[in-house]
Amino acid sequence: VTGKEANRNSLTINGNAKVRVNSDLKAGHVGNGREATANENNITISDNANVRGHDIAGNVNNNGKTADGNNLTISGEANVTGNVTGGKIKGATATANSNSVTISGKNKVTGYVIGTDLQTGKTANSNSVTISGDANVTGNVAAAHVGNGEEANDNNLTISGNAKVTGNITGGGS
Repeated sequence: VTGKEANRNSLTINGNAKVRVNSDLKAGHVGNGREATANENNITISDNANVRGHDIAGNVNNNGKTADGNNLTISGEANVTGNVTGGKIKGATATANSNSVTISGKNKVTGYVIGTDLQTGKTANSNSVTISGDANVTGNVAAAHVGNGEEANDNNLTISGNAKVTGNITGGGS
């Protein structure tokens, strides 16, 4: 999709739903739009849902401006096979701020978990990942990942309860 905005969209998968996608499952997505935004998008996966594919709440592939305030929540006994990302963006002046991933309950995520993925751009600030309850994550976890950007500040990663993570753990970095 080439465009300018993909803001305030929601995607909910719950009950005993089984979803299998060949690539990415996205609530808000702009493929290649000059100064494009993907803000305040939400994905909720709950109950006994089973999802196979990479899950991204807000995404801008190229020339992005902002991917801010996106949230991805996994709760109940959901099972996710694939990578989980709150916000993801690529752009010379791009920001990826205040994105979050929350995993709670007795669920399993097989893949990496990232609050925000700033592939190129300026800032990845105030992003968070919270893993609690009896959640089991078998992959790397980071509140913020900066591939080629300028700063990653005030990012928070919390693991509590009986949660288990088997992978590298990073609050914010590049």
